[in-house]
Amino acid sequence: MRREIHGVISSECQRLRRHIQDLLNVSRFEQGIRVHLNTTQFDLRELVRRVVEREAALARKHHFRVDAPDDLPLVVADEARLEEVAFNLVSNAIKY
Repeated sequence: MRREIHGVISSECQRLRRHIQDLLNVSRFEQGIRVHLNTTQFDLRELVRRVVEREAALARKHHFRVDAPDDLPLVVADEARLEEVAFNLVSNAIKY
């Protein structure tokens, strides 16, 4: 249980760091400075699994299931930003 809670705290600290970076990027964008995307190739199922696992640890009264095809192709995108989008979608689904 303690290890799980530490994992959630660590993930949330990283998420807050990304929020701060996003705010700085908005400021740069408004000043006309180009914003860099860190695109990589990654497994979208794994990203969704991480998000759902993190939320499941915080919302124990809900049941979660990741249902994605095995042959889902790899995605080329900014993984951290896409993870934030997925986190917001799952978080909002739990709240509302």
